[in-house]
Amino acid sequence: MLIPVGIWWWVIRRNLELAAFLVDTACEAALAKPGLITFAVCYTIVEGVLLMMWIFLSAAVFVATDNSEEENNPAHGYMALMMISLFWTFSTLGNILHTTVCGLASRWYFKSPENGLLSKSFKQASIYSLGSIALGSLFVTIIHVMRMAVRSATLDRDGRRRPR
Repeated sequence: MLIPVGIWWWVIRRNLELAAFLVDTACEAALAKPGLITFAVCYTIVEGVLLMMWIFLSAAVFVATDNSEEENNPAHGYMALMMISLFWTFSTLGNILHTTVCGLASRWYFKSPENGLLSKSFKQASIYSLGSIALGSLFVTIIHVMRMAVRSATLDRDGRRRPR
């Protein structure tokens, strides 16, 4: 047990100083810009409200289209599209928040003399970089859905893994 821990320590030891510097810098940036924490909390609340709306809409779609237990039921396709919309929307929203925080931290670190750094970082992320963020989030969503489909295909009707 000690040998793997020793090897792990030997591999990462040269990165510890950088990691400590990055954590220290992130804490300084968060303390220097208290609006960042408020923004992140408010943004998370908005995401929670959007999630509740999505849950109600997906339940309405399922109830409106679920007619029977047949395999060609359109509810299955609609629910798959709803899941894709959920993953893509929340991946995009999370990446906008991430990009906003990174933009603010970089502007703070390089001592930008401007005021309103948070709003400028949010504008940069949600307007000018939105296409790149949405495209990257779409790729992540496609991979996530493919993994779910493969995982679902390996389960039997009772939800257990099929033997190989």
